[in-house]
Amino acid sequence: MIDIFLIRNSKARAASSQTVAEIGDNILISGKEENIPFVNNRGKIKLHILLISPIGTIVDSNQVDLDETGLQRIYTFPVTPDMYSGTYVLQVDGDIKKREKVNIKTDKQLLYRWVLFYGVNFSNPNNFPLNNFVLDVMIPPNISPIQQVTKVDCNFKPTKLISDKEGNRWLRFNFHQLSPNEELTLTYRAHIITRVVAYDLTRIIDEDGNIESHYPETFHNYTHSEPFIESQHREIVKIATKYSNYPPVGKAFAFLRYIKNNIEFVPLEGDYGAAYAI
Repeated sequence: MIDIFLIRNSKARAASSQTVAEIGDNILISGKEENIPFVNNRGKIKLHILLISPIGTIVDSNQVDLDETGLQRIYTFPVTPDMYSGTYVLQVDGDIKKREKVNIKTDKQLLYRWVLFYGVNFSNPNNFPLNNFVLDVMIPPNISPIQQVTKVDCNFKPTKLISDKEGNRWLRFNFHQLSPNEELTLTYRAHIITRVVAYDLTRIIDEDGNIESHYPETFHNYTHSEPFIESQHREIVKIATKYSNYPPVGKAFAFLRYIKNNIEFVPLEGDYGAAYAI
């Protein structure tokens, strides 16, 4: 049996969908030896442990082998300030399966409200008036479902809203006349909502766990070698081979963790690429 606990101030209590974990707490996945069928009748037990965020992303991933030693403390997830507030899913796959929801509370939210102020100064430097002066001012785009502009207030009334096929937007202002040396300031205030979203990669695999068979042309386009992304370089292949037995999502997470732990960003002149970084 696999149990999930909340550890706070060195004290443990069973976790449930009502549990609220805060910064500094730990979520413990534990196994009691007497309740786990160990090597005597099942051989080595393999587990894949995932912590899934409220938006479906993998926060942490780990492969665990249980043998005849009967591990009591299998894995611990610390609650850190960079985690979003919301309901997380602790999922154990493999020879033993377990799924539990845990509420985590931090200062980092999934939805934010913003107010953007923007202004532009313009003038007529000539000694004669400018007639039918047109000014286009860019405003924030709507990017569903990430960003939504709910309201735009201007100190001048725009004539129309124009946009292009990429979603860029402008407010057009028409001024009947600008007198010689006349100066004007146009300002607007945009109310914006942004949301944190993600795609669930666990859904793009078939029954055999093979994503290549679904979209072979797309798969090739994004995995073949190209300048600065040398996917067939011997050192890159050597590193990737270490994680060849991981499931697709766990493999992607392992690659990200490898980069975070082993590669440092240093600005350089010119273009170098992945093989150089390794």
